[in-house]
Amino acid sequence: MREVNLVIERLKEKLNFKTDMELAKYLNLASGTVTNWKNRNKIPYDEIFSICEKENIDINYIFYGIYKNEKININFKDEILNIINNSNKKELEYFYHLLKAEKIKNTI
Repeated sequence: MREVNLVIERLKEKLNFKTDMELAKYLNLASGTVTNWKNRNKIPYDEIFSICEKENIDINYIFYGIYKNEKININFKDEILNIINNSNKKELEYFYHLLKAEKIKNTI
């Protein structure tokens, strides 16, 4: 499982932020929100995806510490199961609908 601290530190590095508070301010969040993510070991996927898209940051680097052209050695099934096992009901429902939509899209 990806370490939330590493993910957040890589994101701050790419944004040239030194502190969690700078990242929280950039996201218009309460000053303790980033610390709460770390304490709960919860990766804020939606926020990170939005930042990477907006700032043109390589998502592979943020989550895996490697760049797009580097080889990724990931057991995707285990990673997905880890995400599922660490998700709440709302996150599971969202994940289900996302996967279902992809399956439907691929059959059209």
